[in-house]
Amino acid sequence: MKNIKKEKEVPNKNYIIVVTVFMACFVLIILGASWYKGYKDYEFNKPLIAETITEINTKEIDSYLTENIQAIYGYIMMPATVMTLFTQFIVMPVLGKLKDLYEQKDFKNFKNVIFK
Repeated sequence: MKNIKKEKEVPNKNYIIVVTVFMACFVLIILGASWYKGYKDYEFNKPLIAETITEINTKEIDSYLTENIQAIYGYIMMPATVMTLFTQFIVMPVLGKLKDLYEQKDFKNFKNVIFK
C-alpha cells in the first residue's frame, strides 16, 4: 500500500515546471500583442504611395518603355515624389497628433488642430 501511494505522488519539480511554462507563455503572448500593436501603428502612419513609388525602379522602366512613355512617366513621378515628401513631413505628423488626441478623447484640442 505504501508503494502505491508513493508512485501516485507528483514531485514538486513538476509543479514548478508547469508554472514556469505558463509564465513563459503569458510573457510571450504579451510581447506578441505589443509587437502587433506597434506594427499596426506603423502601418497606420506610413503613406501607401511611398511603398509604391519606391518599388518602381527607373531601370525597369527603361527596359520596358519607349522614350516617349518614359517622359510621361517622368512628368507623373516628379509631382508624385513631391506629394510623397509632403505627406511624410507635413501630413503624417499631424495625423499622428490627431490620432493621439482622438484616443485620449480630447476633442477640444482635436478640433483646434483641424481648424488651424
